[in-house]
Amino acid sequence: MKIKGMRENHPFTTPPAKAGLKDALLEMYGDVINSSALDNQPIFDPEPIRQIYKAFPTFGPVEAQRLDTFCNRVVNMTLMNERFGMRGERE
Repeated sequence: MKIKGMRENHPFTTPPAKAGLKDALLEMYGDVINSSALDNQPIFDPEPIRQIYKAFPTFGPVEAQRLDTFCNRVVNMTLMNERFGMRGERE
């Protein structure tokens, strides 16, 4: 059902981190990705995430923006798990 005057919802994401520059968002990604909080969440395998983060400065602008979106979601899920707790097992 479509309601007149309503538009489709779109997710909000933060502006991309600036790879290769001193960037507070990229620094926060690193703090979370390299913490035990990433090990304690049940969704993502931590080691590949850490490898992607370490390689982030070598990516071109298009690839960096795509990976920034992915890192943003990983960090958000990790912080939500830390705050609210999630159950599950990685396969």
